[in-house]
Amino acid sequence: MSRLRFAAMTAVMGLTSMVGAFAAVAVFAGDKPVQADGESKVVQATEFQLLDGNGNPRGVWGVTDEGMALFSLLDPKGKPRLSMATDKKSGTVITLTDHDGKQRMTQAVNAEGMAVITYYHPDGKTQAFQVSTSGEGESSLIMYDKTKKNSILASVLSDGRSVFALEHNNVTRFRTMLGADGEPEMGFIEKGEKGLRYTWQAGGK
Repeated sequence: MSRLRFAAMTAVMGLTSMVGAFAAVAVFAGDKPVQADGESKVVQATEFQLLDGNGNPRGVWGVTDEGMALFSLLDPKGKPRLSMATDKKSGTVITLTDHDGKQRMTQAVNAEGMAVITYYHPDGKTQAFQVSTSGEGESSLIMYDKTKKNSILASVLSDGRSVFALEHNNVTRFRTMLGADGEPEMGFIEKGEKGLRYTWQAGGK
């Protein structure tokens, strides 16, 4: 990895359709001149680098040509361990990675005001645990297995309904809900040739 060129960490949220999605990808530009104001002692640049005693890069702070501000701290092997990025279009994202460079946790606030915290399985790609809140006041908690085919969802929707659901092979098989008026509903669901249907349902209107 070049000292004056650094590919910033990619932070990607693959969220369910209920809570939306957010992604931030950025790459630093190359060498840029440093300018100094002699009177105010202000140093200006599009990229700063932190080096250890041996001249190895341990941190980068810069702005891409597209206007995204980026900050990253590297381990002794030059792998990003903490990365932050922000711009007007994408919002703000913080990524924590393990010693292999795989992302293990991300925190993001997108331009619409959705805040999401995601933890990943050891592969660095599959989400394991996710909590989010939307700009409209919806809050959700989702837990996935390592295949992301089976999950547990607990959510309070913006209209006041609260939902708990179990999913197998990406199909909701059980759901219970309280309506905004407090009316309870519960049902077991199966997937047949004609789509999803309740095998048993109680409550609801």
